[in-house]
Parts: sequence; C-alpha cells; structure tokens
Amino acid sequence: MDKLNVTFCSFPDYSSNAKPLYEYMKERYKEQMNFSWVVNTQEIKEKLESMGIETYLIRTDEFYAHMEKVNVIFSTHCNLMGYKPQGATYIELWHGISSKNVGFLSDNITDSDIEWYSYAKEQVDYIIVPSEFWRVIFATRFDMNYNKILSLGYPKLDSMKDKNAKEKLQKVLGEDVDVSSYDKILYYMPTFRKGCGRKVESEVNLENIFNIQKYDEDRLLKHLEEKNCLVCVKKHPNEELDMKEIDSKYIKVIQEKSLQDNNITVNEILDAADVMITDYSSLGIEFLFLDKPVIYLVNDLEEYTKNRGFTFNNLDFWMPGNRVKNLYDLIEAIDGSIVEDFKYKEEFAKKKKLWFSNLEDGGCKNICDYFFEGNKLKKEIIDEKPSPIHILKERVEELSRTVDEKNAVIAQREARIKELDDFIAQIINSKGWKFLEGMRNIKKKLSGKK
Repeated sequence: MDKLNVTFCSFPDYSSNAKPLYEYMKERYKEQMNFSWVVNTQEIKEKLESMGIETYLIRTDEFYAHMEKVNVIFSTHCNLMGYKPQGATYIELWHGISSKNVGFLSDNITDSDIEWYSYAKEQVDYIIVPSEFWRVIFATRFDMNYNKILSLGYPKLDSMKDKNAKEKLQKVLGEDVDVSSYDKILYYMPTFRKGCGRKVESEVNLENIFNIQKYDEDRLLKHLEEKNCLVCVKKHPNEELDMKEIDSKYIKVIQEKSLQDNNITVNEILDAADVMITDYSSLGIEFLFLDKPVIYLVNDLEEYTKNRGFTFNNLDFWMPGNRVKNLYDLIEAIDGSIVEDFKYKEEFAKKKKLWFSNLEDGGCKNICDYFFEGNKLKKEIIDEKPSPIHILKERVEELSRTVDEKNAVIAQREARIKELDDFIAQIINSKGWKFLEGMRNIKKKLSGKK
C-alpha cells in the first residue's frame, strides 16, 4: 500500500507551528509516511538534507515534480497555495493569534488582500486554532465555513515549553555572553510594521531599540545594571537590517541567522525569558501560555490603530498587563514584573483559559487523531473532498451554463438586428421614402450629376 506523502512549509524556514508538528509526526509514524519540507533558500535546503530530511527548494523543477505526488500539506503562511495538487488535503496551521485586524475583519481591506484571502478560501481545506474563541475570529478573517476551522491545538506551544530554553539562548547569543550570570532575562519582540503588501502600519524610530521618541539609553542601561537584567531584542526577520547597532552587556540582539545556524527557532528560546516586552505582536498573547508577565509598549498606539486597528477595538481585552508609552513607565513596569507575584497574574490566567482552552501542550496528538486513521487519512476527510470526476462534472456544467448565457446574449442581439432590418425595410418600401427617392433623382438630373 502506498504511503502518504506529507509536506511542510513555514516562514522562516523550518520553524513556527510546522516544525513541532513535523517532529511529532516523524516520531509517531516513523517510516509509515513520507515526510518532506519545502524551503526558500538553498542554504536551508542543504542544512536540512544534512540532517536527513527530504527537502525541496520552492519553484524548482524538482519542487514541481514533488508537489504532484503530495497528499497532505501543512503550512504556516498559506505558503503553498497555487501548488496544491488535485485531491490533496491542505491544512493551514497559521503562524500567530493576534488582536490585529486581519483579512475580512479589516475595516479597509485592500483589493490585494481580498484577492489573497479569497484564494486562500479556495485552496485551504482546514485551519487549525487553539480554542473555540479563535474559531470565530478565523472564520471571519478568512470568510470560511465555521466547520473548516478546527480548535485542535497550536503546535508551537510544544516549542515554547522547551526545558533547554536557556541553553539554547546561550548558543544563539554566543560565548561572549554568559546567560546564567543575569538575575532576570527580558525579551523585546515587537510586531512586523511594514505589512505584507500593505502600507506601513506606523513609523519606526530607528534611533533606539524601543521605538520611543524620548529615549535615555544611559538611564536604561544603569537601571538594567542595578537589577542585573539582560534585555534580548528580536526584531522580525524583515526588519533586522533597520535596527540600530547595539554594544552593551545588558542589551543583546538575537539575529535570525544565528537562530538558523544553530537550528533553533525563536519559540524554543521563549521560556528563557522572565518577562516579555512587546507591542501589538501575537507574542503578547502567546507568551501568556508560559504563565509569565507581558509588558505592552504602545507609544504609537493612535497611529497604529488608525492604520491597522484591532479586532473588537478593546485594548483592555487584548492587553491585560502594563501598557506603557515612555521609557520611565517602561522601567517602572519592568520592576513590577520581575517579582514573583506580579500585578496582573490573575487576569493573565483568565485570558490564558480563553485563548488556549485546556491545552497543556501544542495539541499535535489532537491534530493527528482528527485527520489520520493509522497512517492514512480518515475516510470522512477524503469523502468531504470532491472526486476528480465530480470536479470535472461541475466544471463541464459551469462551462455549459456559460455557453448557454453567451448563446442567449447572441440570440437577443440577432433578434434585435432582425427588428432593425425589418424596420429599415418598412421605411424603404414606404410611399414617403419612394417620394424622397424621386425628389433626390430629380435634383441629381438638374445638377447634372449622374
């Protein structure tokens, strides 16, 4: 019996929700399924192949040939839309649960986003979310049937609960930094502000790491030294080049390349932090799964709200912790968060229940139990998908309707032409027309014209 061909794709390569699900399935099904990855760079392709992972570089001849044989697709950014073979099942794991206005929830959705999300609705068969709350949100964002949004899990939660997070952070930062020497570790991980085909969501102050207008780096560094705290900054991969260079014992930058060189994802080092500082990123929600405090730095809130906006437009709902706009409030919030019994602990616990339901891990088992029977797709999953003959029949019927509509238009035009022909014939055969013709002939003779 042929094995299922299951392929994974993510951004960045080999990360996000796709990596932990792949690792779980590889262990659970071992050699009973064929697993592969699609990546965006030759460098990552070679790295994964050196690990024994079947890998294809997107949009190459080998990739196109491989995709024709794929039965199941798991992706994090709808990365493989347009490459889905006939009869395959496309399962979207997505990459973030956030408060942002996304897709058809946007107040001013662009034509390009309408086209993209409409195409996603056609290509994607299921979207996986961590709780019933997100089913409603994602069904609206993608304008998809509610029963296609499944609250089964959020695989990256497995990565987030990595017991070796501090050791991995040490590898990423390098030997020049002794992670164990600090009393507390804080992360600053802001959202991606340049959008994907959208206008810039808010301007970024490149003169300092926190995007704060009135910034006093000396005061911040002095305070971090007093508290013996390390701040690790991780910008979105597409915005790393815009960041100001930093050279400090108490502020270090986590580079995407360093993560990839060490085969570590950002999710695998999250539990090394005691506090998360973010703005409108999905990390402001996801980090609550670790039962740790979050500080929301929202100094450009008005501009961001105008250009992007929030679902429900309720900041108290989405940001239950400290919301700060300047460096002085940020320092105060840091002091209030590095204590064991931090102020918003009870409120965070309530939000965690809503956003993650009863999940204790990433739900990889739930996902596999739902879709697979043994090492095969469940019959009900296959039966939900129309057969190739049914697809062709629907296409023929659609084309027949189009032809009938065109023929009806042609028939109407021919009838109108006949009406006009009859009308012209009536005019030509009328006494008035004949009289006018006679007068024109007399005029020609008098003028000497033939």
